[in-house]
Amino acid sequence: MGTDLPVTVALSPAFPRRYEPLLIAVSPRVRLAHVGGTSGDEDAVLQAEVLGCWDLSRERLAVLAPRMPLLRWIQSPVAGVGDQRLHEVLTPNVVITGAAGVYADMVAEHALLLMLALYRRLPELLEFQHREHWDSLETRTLSGQTLGVVGAGGIGQSLARMTRPLGM
Repeated sequence: MGTDLPVTVALSPAFPRRYEPLLIAVSPRVRLAHVGGTSGDEDAVLQAEVLGCWDLSRERLAVLAPRMPLLRWIQSPVAGVGDQRLHEVLTPNVVITGAAGVYADMVAEHALLLMLALYRRLPELLEFQHREHWDSLETRTLSGQTLGVVGAGGIGQSLARMTRPLGM
């Protein structure tokens, strides 16, 4: 393939349109096509080398991928692409990449939020507020507690880092 030939990137239906300018900016060779788009788009999708797979299920991919003879790379926004078993519906020459680590801090912050809310009994406090009746609750703090992290991937490492300043 010459260096001046276009590279078609097919985007699954829920792929956020706001990222399209970033994809186009990668190279003047990049051409975008939309799965489920116009008939012209659908023809381009079938000739795509790359698939931005935001929301395609394994079952849908099993139908689409065999019709894409030039497909060489699928990019998924999830960290655990292996959990989706996509390799089972693809030929061995298709590389699947994910977003491991991209959401680590965001998910860890959410986990920390939930830990604090539950340990500090936020659901019960909200219920008291709703009833306009305040019962006594034992005061608790995360400081001094032990955090067990199952899986020391990006999310687990971020959560461990975030809880150290709390004295955990």
